[in-house]
Amino acid sequence: MIPSKAGREYIASGVSALRQSPGPLALIAGVAALVAAMLAAFRVNTTTRFPYPSLIIADSSMTVISTMVERGDLWGATAKVGSSYRFDKPAGLMALRRFSVLVLRRGLQEDDPYERCYVTSALAAAGDRDEIAQLVRIFKGTGMPGLKMAVADGLGDLGDADAVEALGRLYSWTGPSYQRIVVNGVAEAHDPGAIELLSRILTVSDRATRLTAERGLGQLGNRRAVRILRRFLTAAQDPLERATVAYSLLRLGDSSAEEIVKPILRDRTDDEARALATVALGRARDPRVIALLREAMRDHNIDVQIGAAVALTHYADPAGVEYLKAAMRDEDSITRLHVAQLLDELDFRNAREVLMAAVASPDPELSLRGIRAIGLSGGAQDVEFLVSLADKTGDPMARAEVAWALGRIGGTGCVAPLIAMVSEPDHAVRYTAADALDRTALRLLQGELAGGA
Repeated sequence: MIPSKAGREYIASGVSALRQSPGPLALIAGVAALVAAMLAAFRVNTTTRFPYPSLIIADSSMTVISTMVERGDLWGATAKVGSSYRFDKPAGLMALRRFSVLVLRRGLQEDDPYERCYVTSALAAAGDRDEIAQLVRIFKGTGMPGLKMAVADGLGDLGDADAVEALGRLYSWTGPSYQRIVVNGVAEAHDPGAIELLSRILTVSDRATRLTAERGLGQLGNRRAVRILRRFLTAAQDPLERATVAYSLLRLGDSSAEEIVKPILRDRTDDEARALATVALGRARDPRVIALLREAMRDHNIDVQIGAAVALTHYADPAGVEYLKAAMRDEDSITRLHVAQLLDELDFRNAREVLMAAVASPDPELSLRGIRAIGLSGGAQDVEFLVSLADKTGDPMARAEVAWALGRIGGTGCVAPLIAMVSEPDHAVRYTAADALDRTALRLLQGELAGGA
């Protein structure tokens, strides 16, 4: 899905990690998040959907814009959009959605299969139900692991009942070596049907696939999964599986899981499980664990140290922030990678300076993951920083990540910079911005409707 050589290396590393036994930090982070900007990782949990036919062109200005897009004059098209519509009114926001879809549909003509897969996913998110079947065909028809991963992430991003049903069919159809990729996509969904699918996967023999499902049940955010996880926990003996289930339970607000992870952390026999236990304690909302986490920051295992520092940000403990800032400057690339994988786990309010340092890092993985984390947890106050960052960098991957983050924030201040990014020659930036623009317009439309109700 990423046209650049560097982007494809990210995909290759992500697929490799998913097909192998994942470590504790990768389990939490979700390996696919390494390329979130390109893989449509913005989930839209909506109660009001605008049917796809409503995006049919209906006015003279949009007819002109359509002609410009068809002949490849995206600069002219973006200028025309900006001058023809007001984006503080529903009619202008609908026009913005029409424009976004026009650009995305142009992407279906691209030679690169990753680009076509991306825009297919984005069009499905925009409401074109036919594209779900197309994603299934792409998955079944390709021998490229990265493309299979892109499809699973695209369906997980869409996350509704139709997408979950498609992922279920792909899970049953594909072999064990790719099932974990599908499960990772299911973990991104929001439809309740994902709970049933992941609960069935808890019974498979492959440990790494079970771990992915255990993490996914917590990631879904639906408390219906609590009973399933607790039932599984009663029979689980493996320390890493117990730590993963406890982490998911704590994410879902089940504070009793705190008593499961404490003894795992104190037991010195399984460092992978202990590292995950420290991160889980950040979700416990119990200040009594601060002393235990401070002690863990002096542990012999670097992953336990990093996990404890991340957890301490949830308790506004400056020791965690200082540790992470130092770790991001470490000469060891693996240390920096493991910090990057947990940036999404930080408490944004208490660790904002950590994310700013990550974005400014010369390490591209830290920088990209920092931008992503701001998109996930930031708000309107962060738009100016992201736009300034995009203006200063010539790296198309960073600019695409900014576009993704702006789409995730989705406020009125995101509209103008995203329109401008749609006209960029780099395809990764262009289509990510078009996708983000559509999702921003949809969110603003929902706000307009709610305000007028």
